Amino acid sequence: MGPLDLSTLVREITRLMEACVPKKIALRIQAAPVLPPVEADATQIQQVALNLLINAVEAIGDQAGTISLTTGTRTCGPDFLRTCHLGEKAAPGPYAFISVADTGCGMDEATLAKIFSPFFSTKLSCRGLGLASVFSIVRGHRGVLHVESQPGRGTRFEVLLPASAGAVPIHAKSAEPQPLVAGGGLVLVVDDEEDIRCISKQMIESFGFSVLTAPDGAEALRIFRARARRSAAWCSTWPCRA
Repeated sequence: MGPLDLSTLVREITRLMEACVPKKIALRIQAAPVLPPVEADATQIQQVALNLLINAVEAIGDQAGTISLTTGTRTCGPDFLRTCHLGEKAAPGPYAFISVADTGCGMDEATLAKIFSPFFSTKLSCRGLGLASVFSIVRGHRGVLHVESQPGRGTRFEVLLPASAGAVPIHAKSAEPQPLVAGGGLVLVVDDEEDIRCISKQMIESFGFSVLTAPDGAEALRIFRARARRSAAWCSTWPCRA
């Protein structure tokens, strides 16, 4: 945990987020130039942003659409906090936020009431841990979640974290995303969800790796053994066992 500027975090993972979004979906990022710092674990907040982004992609599905990612500040009073998840124990005051809004299918009230429950999902094959993990991380940061959605009119998730006590705004050195180091080699991605395989493949390829995918463990072993037989060095380092 340490002082974190949410706008700087978003700028640093812009390339990673762009790799998550299909070309038919427009990704609009509006990061506030100056934000008060929040006390946070940068890796966990990055996970929150990416989880919400992937959910937005899935909500839009095969249609064209728009995802808007915004950072900013909000002074939260008791009335607003009562409309938020985790708001019952939150302290009124200044908060910095990350907002992810999509033009996807939206949700009705019955679905909204369950979205943060572990193992709940609107997809048959999905384990539904994405939003449950978001909920857990935000709770651990003493933050709140505000959700707005209507069927056919999209969804907006707002993650609000309390500004650090006596915080002085962090001035970002540059609005440009930081360069990411390119990699190389071959990566095998194994997941039973086609959407996750596709997004993971796009993300990893954007860093310069070649990617193979498998929908289950049996297929992953088949691919692994086939590749291992082509390289005696690899096979000796990673023995293939059933």
